[in-house]
Amino acid sequence: MAGNDRNKEDRPVSDWPNMDPRWWMLAAVTVTFGLAIPGAIFAAVAVFSQKMPETAHDMVTVIVPFGTIVLALITFFTVVWRGLLTDQQVKEQRRQNNAKDDEMLTKLLVDGAGLLGDENEAKRMAGVSALNTVATAPNGSYSSNAMEILLEFWEHNYRADNTTRAVRNTSSALAQAVRLGRRANTGIYVFEDERSPNLSDWSPPPGAQFVFLRGGFIGKNSFAKLDRNTRWTMNQVSLEGCIIEAGSWEFFTCRFKGCTIATPPLKSGAENWFHERSSFEDCDFSGAAIDANDFRSYVQEYGSLRVHNNFYYEDDPPVSNASIDWLNELLCLPASMRAD
Repeated sequence: MAGNDRNKEDRPVSDWPNMDPRWWMLAAVTVTFGLAIPGAIFAAVAVFSQKMPETAHDMVTVIVPFGTIVLALITFFTVVWRGLLTDQQVKEQRRQNNAKDDEMLTKLLVDGAGLLGDENEAKRMAGVSALNTVATAPNGSYSSNAMEILLEFWEHNYRADNTTRAVRNTSSALAQAVRLGRRANTGIYVFEDERSPNLSDWSPPPGAQFVFLRGGFIGKNSFAKLDRNTRWTMNQVSLEGCIIEAGSWEFFTCRFKGCTIATPPLKSGAENWFHERSSFEDCDFSGAAIDANDFRSYVQEYGSLRVHNNFYYEDDPPVSNASIDWLNELLCLPASMRAD
C-alpha cells in the first residue's frame, strides 16, 4: 500500500482543464463534424424513410434528446473557447499597454532628470512634476529610480533658510510616493553645520533608506513627522520638545532640550547613547529604561543629569537593570505637576 501511495505521489500533475482555446475549438469542431452532422443526416434518413407517421413520430421522440445533448456539448465547448480567447486577447492588450506605459515612464524619467539640472526654476519644477508622475505611477516599475533622483536633487539643493519652490515640491512628491508604499533604494547626507547655525524647525523628506544628518535643529512636530521606516543617524543635532521613543535612530553628540525620553534609543550593538556625549537639559526621564552601567559611565564623565534640571515624576521613575539612586541623579517632581 505504501508503495502504491508513493507511486501516486510521483505521478505528474495533470494540466486538466486545458486552458488552450485551440483545444476547445478542436473539441467543438470534432463534435460538430463527428457527431452532430452525421447524426443529423442519419436521423433525417431514418425518420423520412418511415412509411407510417406514428413510427416516424416515435423515432423523432427518441432522437431529439440525443441531439439536444450533442448541441449542448457544442455550445459548451464554443463558450469555453470564446471565453479563453477573450481572456488571451485581454492579457495581450494589457501587456501591450504595460509596454507602452513603461516606455512613457522611461521617457518621463529621463526628461525629468534632465530638467532638474536646468538653472531655470520653472523647468526644475516641471522636472519634479515629471518624476512625481513616475514615482506615483500605478505599476510602480520605476518608482524607486524616480525617488532616488528626487532625493539627490533635494540633497544638493536644499537650504533650510532659502528653500525654493522646486525643492518644496520635491518633498511633496516624495511624500505622495511614500503614501503609496514606495521607497528609494538609497539615502541622503545633510550637513547643516557647514553653514551658519540653522535654528529653524525642519526635517528631511520621507522615502529614503537612510538619512545622515549633521547639525541643525529639529522640533517636536518635525520629529514626530520623520519617516519611521528610514534609518536615521544624527550628529550634533539640537532636538527640542521631542518625544524620543524606540526606533531606527542613532544619536551622536546631540543636544536634547525639553524632550521626553520615553525609551532611550540604542546604538547598534550593546552600546548605549550615553556613551556618545549627548547633553540633556530639562528632559523628562519618567519610565525610561536605562542600562545602569552606561548611565553610571555617563555620570562619571559628564556629571549628574540633575544639574541641568532633568527630572522624572515621582509616580513613574526610570527603570534600570541595577539599583540606581534616582533622587541623586535626577530631579523628582510631584505627579501633580505633570501636564495633562
